[in-house]
Amino acid sequence: MKYSVIDHTADIGLHVFGSDPGDLFTTAARALFDIMTDANLVKATQTIHLRIEGSDWPDLMVNWLRELLYLWSGKDLLVQKTFVKEIESRLIVAEILVDPY
Repeated sequence: MKYSVIDHTADIGLHVFGSDPGDLFTTAARALFDIMTDANLVKATQTIHLRIEGSDWPDLMVNWLRELLYLWSGKDLLVQKTFVKEIESRLIVAEILVDPY
């Protein structure tokens, strides 16, 4: 596994690994939804394109995960898979495969 669940003062913590920034952000998304559901059972019935900005790498990661959580909590969608198309220290462009929750 490319991530592990760790003790944290919040509800849950994750230690995520990646071979490059795109892989790291993809793994973080997978870890988030693995905790919520079995992503292997989610069918990819829709594709969403996201463009997310941040002030630096940590802010970009927070905004990335926040946007993915919004897909679930605000739009009733489960993420099946993410494909990072472009990534820089202040920008991520991705294609997200989702299914209604």
